Amino acid sequence: MKKTSISMSAAIISLMLSACTSTEVIDNPFTPTEESRTITLTLSNPNEGNTRAGENHDGHKLRYSAKLLKGILKSTTAGVDPEFVERKEILATDNEGTITFSVPEGEYTIILFADYIPEDQQPDDKGLYQDCYYNTAYTESGRPSHQVFTVNKFEINNDNLDCFGSFITLTKTSQKIEKDLTLSRLVGKVRFVSTTDLRDGMVLDNIAISTLPYFTKYTIHNPDDKIIITATEKPTSPYRTSLTPPIGTKQEDGDTELFFYYTFANKDKPYTAMDAASFKINYTDGTSRETSIQTGIIQAVRNNITTMKGAILMPETTEKGPIILHLSSQDDWGSDNKSIKF
Repeated sequence: MKKTSISMSAAIISLMLSACTSTEVIDNPFTPTEESRTITLTLSNPNEGNTRAGENHDGHKLRYSAKLLKGILKSTTAGVDPEFVERKEILATDNEGTITFSVPEGEYTIILFADYIPEDQQPDDKGLYQDCYYNTAYTESGRPSHQVFTVNKFEINNDNLDCFGSFITLTKTSQKIEKDLTLSRLVGKVRFVSTTDLRDGMVLDNIAISTLPYFTKYTIHNPDDKIIITATEKPTSPYRTSLTPPIGTKQEDGDTELFFYYTFANKDKPYTAMDAASFKINYTDGTSRETSIQTGIIQAVRNNITTMKGAILMPETTEKGPIILHLSSQDDWGSDNKSIKF
């Protein structure tokens, strides 16, 4: 009986030691918890950017898209592509949103893009939304190019072509990472404003646009690359459309904004010099007035407004008015009299 009692006690002690060892492993501070694996990004876009005033996004929501790559992406490193890990998207609330990735330790690149999509869109089974005005899944030679974004649908007088982006690299350690990021606007806004009004009796029928210059492709670069040119490629065919009344928005200074559009552009100087633009003002009496702007005149700059002003609706005219002369004669002669002999 004593033998049996000793054996049972040994078994119980062994079991207790085993349980203690197991508990210590679970509580080991060097084992990463789910929270320590996270990269959390709180995203926003410029609320007071130079092109924000008067924007209309009715029926649309701002979408934030984040692409996570394993490794540091540099365009100057030929043939070395970081491994794509995951893509996440959210719809913003009050222009802000939070995206969280759970990853092991290592170096990562995150490419961020924000654009406007119809608010009634529903995400797919991966939580991703269908592209609208911009293509966020660009491929080149059959391979995805995660830092490139292109125009999917170009339109004038549409504030939903405003868009934003950013590029960050980070080293993930055993600690969680939390970052607040404000994305940069990737486009410039170009406005066409007439300094003249229609004369009495003249009625605008339509504005026929033959071509407008814009860039169709943007590459979000690693800031360490020191690359200047980011807005590239032009439409393969001229953009043509026709605007019918009501046309134009009266400005405080009395001028009339006829139309506007957004284009990818570079930051600050050198400005992005655009190609030529041409359009025609057609009147109901069958006459018309053409406007042509030469290549290099329109200069777009990222996060700024370019206003093209001219006598678009009508040529400049000189106002007619009376000439009134108030006449008088001097009573006295001047004192500097001269006598000239001949």
